[in-house]
Amino acid sequence: MGKPVLLIMALAVLFLSACATAPREELRLARDAVAQARTAGAAELAPEEYESARQALHNAENLIHYRNYRLARKVLPMAASLGYRATFKAREERIRSEAAQKEEEQLKIKEEISKKVQPQPDKAPPRKEPPPRIEAAKERKPAAPPSLPSRYEVRKEESLWLIAALKEVYNDPLLWPLIYKANRDQIKDPRKVFPGQILVIPRSTGPEDQEDARREARESNFFSVERSILTP
Repeated sequence: MGKPVLLIMALAVLFLSACATAPREELRLARDAVAQARTAGAAELAPEEYESARQALHNAENLIHYRNYRLARKVLPMAASLGYRATFKAREERIRSEAAQKEEEQLKIKEEISKKVQPQPDKAPPRKEPPPRIEAAKERKPAAPPSLPSRYEVRKEESLWLIAALKEVYNDPLLWPLIYKANRDQIKDPRKVFPGQILVIPRSTGPEDQEDARREARESNFFSVERSILTP
């Protein structure tokens, strides 16, 4: 029997043995992604995305139970991608809800202050105030937009990818290298950040720096699971 035939047989044996092995690492990543979405409150804040991720994970687990490992390896990355997508949406919804709640509280405080300083009516008929000048209304300048934070406190289950994706940070997960380079004194591994860390968020970066960061993020394999979200 020739060497080419032996080589083909050896490759076939390796392929069959790989297919016969349960995808444990893929299963762990998918479970972690769904659990992270559940911790972020995706069941209430992003129910559609969370239910899709949970159902995909359930289907993959059934395939593994019946030893259909080959098909399970195709379903598990999709479950992980859906889980991270649910996490992103849940955190955006939470931030939007908190901002709306703060705005409502500020309006209530202003109304209470206005009632306290409002003068009591006198017995004499109220004096008519002149109508407001149109010119004065035109001179009012629009309120300046709120400044973006220059520091960020890491929360539980967060990564540099997730932090960079937040609207108040960069609204772009591929800009995570900017945060990593600005905090190398406390981040040794880009994949490992810990709750309570106060990270510097660079705000003086130009378009070229941002494009370099995106290129570096695409070429790295630090967040391979999260990167699958960006592909249709």
